[in-house]
Amino acid sequence: MKQKRVEEAFSCRQCGTCCQGQGGIFIHPERAGVVAEFLGLPTEEFVQKYTFPRHGLLALKVDANEYCVMYDYQTHGCLIHPVKPVMCRDWPFFPAPLKYPEEFEVIKRSCPGIHRRATWEDFVAFYKKSITKPPPTLYLYDHSRLREG
Repeated sequence: MKQKRVEEAFSCRQCGTCCQGQGGIFIHPERAGVVAEFLGLPTEEFVQKYTFPRHGLLALKVDANEYCVMYDYQTHGCLIHPVKPVMCRDWPFFPAPLKYPEEFEVIKRSCPGIHRRATWEDFVAFYKKSITKPPPTLYLYDHSRLREG
Protein backbone atom coordinates (compact mmCIF):
# COMPACT_ATOMS: atom_id res chain seq x y z
CA MET A 1 0.00 0.00 0.00
CA LYS A 2 1.43 3.35 -1.05
CA GLN A 3 1.88 5.94 1.71
CA LYS A 4 -0.27 9.05 1.39
CA ARG A 5 1.74 12.17 0.58
CA VAL A 6 2.26 14.61 3.45
CA GLU A 7 1.12 17.99 2.13
CA GLU A 8 2.89 20.11 4.73
CA ALA A 9 6.24 18.42 5.08
CA PHE A 10 7.69 21.33 7.06
CA SER A 11 6.30 23.88 9.50
CA CYS A 12 8.74 25.81 11.68
CA ARG A 13 8.13 25.13 15.38
CA GLN A 14 10.45 27.93 16.52
CA CYS A 15 12.18 25.48 18.81
CA GLY A 16 15.67 26.87 18.23
CA THR A 17 17.24 23.52 17.35
CA CYS A 18 18.60 25.00 14.14
CA CYS A 19 20.09 27.87 16.18
CA GLN A 20 22.43 25.53 18.07
CA GLY A 21 25.99 24.74 17.12
CA GLN A 22 29.38 26.38 17.23
CA GLY A 23 30.59 28.40 14.27
CA GLY A 24 28.10 27.32 11.66
CA ILE A 25 26.11 30.48 10.93
CA PHE A 26 27.96 32.70 8.50
CA ILE A 27 27.49 36.36 7.66
CA HIS A 28 29.34 37.78 4.71
CA PRO A 29 31.42 40.78 5.87
CA GLU A 30 29.53 42.98 3.39
CA ARG A 31 26.26 42.17 5.21
CA ALA A 32 27.58 42.89 8.73
CA GLY A 33 26.62 46.56 8.39
CA VAL A 34 23.00 45.65 7.64
CA VAL A 35 22.76 43.53 10.78
CA ALA A 36 24.60 46.12 12.86
CA GLU A 37 22.26 48.87 11.67
CA PHE A 38 19.23 46.73 12.51
CA LEU A 39 20.60 46.31 16.05
CA GLY A 40 21.43 50.02 16.31
CA LEU A 41 25.16 49.37 16.61
CA PRO A 42 28.22 50.55 14.74
CA THR A 43 29.42 47.81 12.39
CA GLU A 44 32.76 47.39 14.18
CA GLU A 45 31.02 46.93 17.53
CA PHE A 46 28.65 44.31 16.10
CA VAL A 47 31.53 42.42 14.48
CA GLN A 48 33.67 42.49 17.63
CA LYS A 49 30.87 41.64 20.07
CA TYR A 50 28.87 39.04 18.14
CA THR A 51 31.09 37.40 15.51
CA PHE A 52 34.45 35.77 14.93
CA PRO A 53 36.36 35.25 11.67
CA ARG A 54 35.98 31.87 9.98
CA HIS A 55 36.66 30.82 6.37
CA GLY A 56 37.08 34.46 5.35
CA LEU A 57 33.61 35.26 6.64
CA LEU A 58 32.07 36.15 9.97
CA ALA A 59 30.54 33.40 12.09
CA LEU A 60 28.01 34.31 14.75
CA LYS A 61 29.14 33.47 18.26
CA VAL A 62 27.20 31.13 20.51
CA ASP A 63 26.30 31.45 24.17
CA ALA A 64 27.14 29.05 27.02
CA ASN A 65 24.30 26.73 25.88
CA GLU A 66 25.73 26.67 22.33
CA TYR A 67 22.81 28.71 20.95
CA CYS A 68 23.45 31.49 18.46
CA VAL A 69 23.86 34.80 20.28
CA MET A 70 20.93 36.10 18.23
CA TYR A 71 18.53 33.45 19.59
CA ASP A 72 15.87 34.92 21.87
CA TYR A 73 15.01 32.47 24.65
CA GLN A 74 11.80 34.32 25.53
CA THR A 75 10.22 34.34 22.09
CA HIS A 76 12.10 31.32 20.69
CA GLY A 77 12.81 33.50 17.70
CA CYS A 78 15.66 35.38 16.13
CA LEU A 79 16.66 38.83 17.37
CA ILE A 80 17.65 39.76 13.82
CA HIS A 81 14.90 37.90 11.98
CA PRO A 82 14.24 40.55 9.27
CA VAL A 83 17.95 40.65 8.37
CA LYS A 84 19.08 37.17 9.41
CA PRO A 85 21.70 35.37 7.32
CA VAL A 86 20.65 33.66 4.11
CA MET A 87 21.50 30.22 5.47
CA CYS A 88 19.11 30.77 8.39
CA ARG A 89 16.34 31.76 6.00
CA ASP A 90 16.98 28.64 3.91
CA TRP A 91 16.84 26.11 6.77
CA PRO A 92 16.01 23.21 6.38
CA PHE A 93 16.03 23.51 2.61
CA PHE A 94 19.77 23.20 2.09
CA PRO A 95 21.13 21.67 -1.12
CA ALA A 96 22.24 18.35 0.45
CA PRO A 97 18.88 17.30 1.99
CA LEU A 98 17.09 18.34 -1.18
CA LYS A 99 19.41 16.20 -3.27
CA TYR A 100 20.17 13.21 -1.06
CA PRO A 101 17.52 11.21 0.84
CA GLU A 102 20.06 10.12 3.47
CA GLU A 103 20.89 13.79 4.24
CA PHE A 104 17.18 14.52 4.54
CA GLU A 105 16.87 11.73 7.11
CA VAL A 106 19.69 13.27 9.18
CA ILE A 107 18.02 16.69 9.41
CA LYS A 108 14.59 15.12 9.88
CA ARG A 109 15.87 13.51 13.09
CA SER A 110 17.09 16.87 14.41
CA CYS A 111 14.34 19.23 13.22
CA PRO A 112 10.89 18.84 14.82
CA GLY A 113 9.45 21.12 12.14
CA ILE A 114 9.79 18.35 9.56
CA HIS A 115 6.68 16.21 9.69
CA ARG A 116 7.57 12.79 11.10
CA ARG A 117 5.69 10.94 8.32
CA ALA A 118 7.22 13.09 5.56
CA THR A 119 9.34 11.23 3.07
CA TRP A 120 12.21 12.74 1.12
CA GLU A 121 9.84 12.93 -1.87
CA ASP A 122 7.32 14.85 0.27
CA PHE A 123 10.05 17.22 1.43
CA VAL A 124 11.25 17.95 -2.11
CA ALA A 125 7.68 18.37 -3.40
CA PHE A 126 6.86 20.75 -0.54
CA TYR A 127 10.00 22.75 -1.30
CA LYS A 128 9.17 23.03 -5.01
CA LYS A 129 5.62 24.09 -4.22
CA SER A 130 6.40 26.52 -1.39
CA ILE A 131 9.79 28.08 -2.06
CA THR A 132 10.26 30.24 -5.13
CA LYS A 133 14.04 30.67 -5.26
CA PRO A 134 16.69 27.96 -5.19
CA PRO A 135 19.03 27.81 -2.20
CA PRO A 136 22.65 28.71 -2.86
CA THR A 137 24.91 25.76 -3.53
CA LEU A 138 27.53 27.27 -1.24
CA TYR A 139 27.18 29.66 1.71
CA LEU A 140 30.76 30.86 1.73
CA TYR A 141 30.13 33.89 -0.46
CA ASP A 142 27.59 36.71 -0.54
CA HIS A 143 24.22 35.49 -1.80
CA SER A 144 22.23 38.54 -0.72
CA ARG A 145 22.04 39.87 -4.28
CA LEU A 146 20.56 36.56 -5.45
CA ARG A 147 17.73 36.86 -2.94
CA GLU A 148 16.64 40.41 -3.66
CA GLY A 149 13.89 41.33 -6.08
